[in-house]
Amino acid sequence: MSILIKILEDLNKEGKSKYNIKEIEEIINDIDAKQLYSSKFHGLYHSEKVTFFAYLIALKEELTELDKEILLDAAKYHDIGRQYDNEDTMHGLASTNKLQFLKVKDIYQDPINEKLLKAIIEGHSLGDHKKRIVFDNYELDEQYYSRYEQLYNILKDADALDRMRFAKTMSCVLNESFLRIPYSKKLVELSEYINEQYKSYIDKANQERIVSELANNEEKTFYHSIGYNIFAIPSILKRGIISNQHDKSGLFHIKEHAGNNNGCWVSAIYKKGSAFDTFAKNKFVFCFQSQNYHLGIPSQSMAQDLGLPFQSGKYDDEIFIYDKVKPEQLKSLLINKNLYESSFKDLYLMNGNISYEKVKNRLGYYLNILKNFTGIDYSDKFKEDLEQLYNQTIIFENKMRSEQMQIFKLFLEAQEKIVHKINAILINLFYSALTVLLNKEDIRVKDVFAYIMHINNIDYQMKVGDYISITFNNPQMTLK
Repeated sequence: MSILIKILEDLNKEGKSKYNIKEIEEIINDIDAKQLYSSKFHGLYHSEKVTFFAYLIALKEELTELDKEILLDAAKYHDIGRQYDNEDTMHGLASTNKLQFLKVKDIYQDPINEKLLKAIIEGHSLGDHKKRIVFDNYELDEQYYSRYEQLYNILKDADALDRMRFAKTMSCVLNESFLRIPYSKKLVELSEYINEQYKSYIDKANQERIVSELANNEEKTFYHSIGYNIFAIPSILKRGIISNQHDKSGLFHIKEHAGNNNGCWVSAIYKKGSAFDTFAKNKFVFCFQSQNYHLGIPSQSMAQDLGLPFQSGKYDDEIFIYDKVKPEQLKSLLINKNLYESSFKDLYLMNGNISYEKVKNRLGYYLNILKNFTGIDYSDKFKEDLEQLYNQTIIFENKMRSEQMQIFKLFLEAQEKIVHKINAILINLFYSALTVLLNKEDIRVKDVFAYIMHINNIDYQMKVGDYISITFNNPQMTLK
């Protein structure tokens, strides 16, 4: 059974959908995998998902059975002419030259249907400005243009929807504003969920092999930065540092227990290099020991296939820990001495990704902590800035890709300005609350640390050097 069918069955069982599993399975099982380009980015998994999205849109658009069949064939085999995974505007045309095996189907005895199939496959890898040119090249009568355009738009959208398989920081990730059909935009969240589940199923399938291979590693010492999130320390001491794919039951927010994660791997640092300087040097850093580590591999496609972490090579000291760092593996917390002695007002709690959703979620996490401290919900104080952040994001996403590239730096600067403003308001709210809770005016990071340890009944010892090294006597405490 394909991964897609398993995911859809789970959604049906959970009452989140009512998919016709039998019909979808017949469509997916009909894909001739031997014809596909061998790739985890543009191979079987991609063809399955594009075919599924095309099927959903076809139902919504009420296509005839004939046009639905043409569309689904196009979705299944639109990438068979690929020679590599990178951007390639000619692979649509190359794919049309490999469709001979479909000629045995009755519908393609009619040359009109065959031309429509080839036209939409060729057009899917080109810009919309060439849509009419492709149609004319196949010498189709004008009466067939509306059919062609509808099938073209659906295939384009179905293919684009699967761009949610890419990391949101990558330029090739889906830009929702480019979707042509209104219903397609309602499938973005589903696509994101399905792609997350694909990764999860692949990781689980590889789990036994990965665990077996990592068991041969020598135990070594690593670092994991939690940025400036001083409030996450008690939760991490109790639950450990867990990956995005690990069970998060009982957690209010991922910021409670983890920093930069990659699927079922926890990002870590194995020496004081570029990642340490960027993410750890002046922040809160856990030191731990583990043998479940992997350096990652430079091929993103192969990494996905093997369930291994992708090593971009951006940092010379980055390493990945499988699944979880257990509480008992945590040896100490390192805090830069200057940070420890600094004013709490100097902390930048909103550090990290500045995308609207990430900022909103991170802010929600801190507002929940503030509410626990004060009993007050301060959400309204950020409403205007969040709306501005959202509106700027929408304006940017609605621009053409070429224009986005031209203004990208200015867009980031504008977003960062808003996030800095949010951080300033947030810090002031925390500072006001802490002056009451600690009964003092000049609040230092060390004061907040001591307070958090006290209210969570955490016993610790401190060794002072260039870094404050803190060890915990009862790390698996009961959180208050």
